[in-house]
Amino acid sequence: KENDNRIALGRYGGPVALLRDDRKPVRLRPGEAHAPAIRVASAAGHFLGRKAPSSNSNSVAGGSVPWTSGMVAGMAWTEEEDLVVVGATTGQAHVFPLEAFLEGGGDGGSRASPTSAAARVLTLGADAARDGVAAVAFWGDGLVAMTKCGALVALDGFADPRVELLQSPLTGLASAGPLPSPPPSSSLPNAAASSAPLFTTTTAPPLAVIPPAASPTGSPRAITASGRDIVVCDARSGSGGGSSKMTKATMGAAVAAIAVSPCGGFVAAADRDARLVVWSSDFSKALSEFATQAATPPDALAWCGSDSVVMLWKAAVAAAGGGSSGSGAGDFAPSLSSSSTGTPFAAADHSSESPSSSPSPSPRSLLLMVGPFGDWVKYDAAGVAALSTEPDGLRILSS
Repeated sequence: KENDNRIALGRYGGPVALLRDDRKPVRLRPGEAHAPAIRVASAAGHFLGRKAPSSNSNSVAGGSVPWTSGMVAGMAWTEEEDLVVVGATTGQAHVFPLEAFLEGGGDGGSRASPTSAAARVLTLGADAARDGVAAVAFWGDGLVAMTKCGALVALDGFADPRVELLQSPLTGLASAGPLPSPPPSSSLPNAAASSAPLFTTTTAPPLAVIPPAASPTGSPRAITASGRDIVVCDARSGSGGGSSKMTKATMGAAVAAIAVSPCGGFVAAADRDARLVVWSSDFSKALSEFATQAATPPDALAWCGSDSVVMLWKAAVAAAGGGSSGSGAGDFAPSLSSSSTGTPFAAADHSSESPSSSPSPSPRSLLLMVGPFGDWVKYDAAGVAALSTEPDGLRILSS
């Protein structure tokens, strides 16, 4: 099942990578071993290599690459179509070329093992190696990682990586230039003890990144949350100034999701009350607000190009209504005015029904798209597993 996997979608209709989600239980037969493996499929759904593992098998098939580095914090495709997988416990980024998932050449001759194209392993610095990684946000040629103790680390450039420590609202760390070389793996158990972990891969706050090309500093800019506050963390912010100066906006409830538009000019966030707010990326202007009145926050938030925002609920929404504010032309406009746009989920509102009277249909997903004028449209779909923002649209993978 796609919903049992971590999924990474390549840009421009690129390849699809799947890896068993270690945050979910795995049912095994007596005596059966679990062998995690990364599988890659084309956009048409055909697995690369010889044969994908069956749904009843945990064996590693040809065309798959075994994953042996423990829990995963995140994975994504680079702009060069390499697959980057970040280990939650190792604090390292593993970069797999697409060729690692293809069979070797030759006409009838021996074929290379899919693991023969070894992954490059990149360190994310001493903090990540010591504490582990709880969350990761990617852009085409880099990533920002949040350690389990709240530190933020940026890796800029997968071919020639440069690692920097960012400010963090949780640790109060400020950038001091590139990190020193991390200790060798053999000495990690003797590294200085860190503070107690604050997060796991399931409890980390939302994390997004503005890539260097769209950042006013020319360095990656991380956006995360501390409760209701949205904070911006720079790599080159001088003396910093503490978490109060890093706070750029405050939501009505705890922040549940953050997404940056492909152009880097807008930031969208949804809170635990399922209210959506869009700002300019410098947070100088609130451009649009939309109150879904859903009983639960969305499971995912993604941009459809730079013109609209899509929220995903993987299960039926218990109750929802809608209200919005905003005006503009083209992209989200820098003005705020109140208007009513009806109730997006009125037809699916079962809030007055008792649990026993609610039907038990096959799993359905709900997608709500909100535009710059506060207009909205909803889509019911079967088993949406992943969303991936494209420069001119949104890619949706369903089961």
